[in-house]
Amino acid sequence: MNAIAFIDINSKETENLRYTIDGKMVIEHTIEKLMMIREIEAIILPLHKCKENKAYKKLEEKYPIKVFFSKEQNLGKKMVAIAKELKPQHIIRVMGDQMFLDTDVCSAMLQEMTNKTLDINYADLNCGLAAQIFTYNALKKCQIVLGKYHRTNNYINENPDQLKISTYTHPHHNPYFRFLVRSDREKKIAEILLNTPIDFDNLEKYIEILCGETGLYNRGWFETFKNKESLDKKGNPLPWFTYQAVTFLEERVKSKWDVFEYGCGYSSLWWSKRVSSVTSCEHNLQWLKMVQTKAGENVNLIYADFNKERKFAEKILQTKKKYDVIVIDSKERIKCAKYALRKLKPSGVIIWDDAERDQDKEGQQFIVQQGFKRITFTGMSPIVKHENETAIFYREGNCLGI
Repeated sequence: MNAIAFIDINSKETENLRYTIDGKMVIEHTIEKLMMIREIEAIILPLHKCKENKAYKKLEEKYPIKVFFSKEQNLGKKMVAIAKELKPQHIIRVMGDQMFLDTDVCSAMLQEMTNKTLDINYADLNCGLAAQIFTYNALKKCQIVLGKYHRTNNYINENPDQLKISTYTHPHHNPYFRFLVRSDREKKIAEILLNTPIDFDNLEKYIEILCGETGLYNRGWFETFKNKESLDKKGNPLPWFTYQAVTFLEERVKSKWDVFEYGCGYSSLWWSKRVSSVTSCEHNLQWLKMVQTKAGENVNLIYADFNKERKFAEKILQTKKKYDVIVIDSKERIKCAKYALRKLKPSGVIIWDDAERDQDKEGQQFIVQQGFKRITFTGMSPIVKHENETAIFYREGNCLGI
């Protein structure tokens, strides 16, 4: 069998998938797109067995698809179990609301899989126009880790040399809207796109006219989204914090400070131009090497190999300094919070990025219980479209003068 397609249905999006546009449910539009890809020989809906999903069974009466129900929560394991029986050469993964899937691009990605003997051809599904494509063997490797992290890209990021991987970004991927249907606004956009010819090749020119001189335009946010680099308007590195937090810090940073980061990146480069030393712990070797090529002499990067040991948070104890600033912006955040306090100067502060995440609340509460106060900066960050939170935890007499 050449290729099979898996439609990934997020239980939180079920209502949106049943939304009707031009007489068909959103998921029906997605199925019809997949049917246009000649290499696909089977379309599969691997669903969690629950009352809400039973209605999808009726789609088998209208379309040449197969619905599978399972109690297994992990998508990777479900996909492997089904693919084991069908033995396809390639496995295509799309989301249920990818009703604007670019079928020509998907065929080209499949051809590239064959021509370059790739294990994975990886696209960001949040764009909505392209798919993720795996060989069966690659899916088997990834799903082992999926069982733990529930995200394929965790495996890809941590094992860059284990699989032959190519990444793809669709030329119409833009910062203004997604080609998905997950909100009332996106429903309206989907209805427009189905019935109105739009010149996507010139979309950026129109936005240049409409969005110039806005706050985000002046900060260089549109360039960060397009290029996926955290830079300001002049091309200088920026921390991947909210813009409000960066502005707050810029006015208070002192050149004598020592900074420790859980997770290196453009923030390491930003700090290095402003403080005495930067020490960063990183679990992604490929990313660490990229940062190393741009880092100054006052930057020390520490690699924590997750494949050999689970001691990411403890790495800070191996350093000989105490720090004015400790940034928590990577893995094991709750553990990082507990170890960070042992290496923080009495006047030091902790910066916690993406502080809105529910899974991190325990770590943040732990810091507050140790006598820290909190100030939160909510707003836009480089690269992404949604609002984030960057929190700073501080005590009396702190180095920021709060």
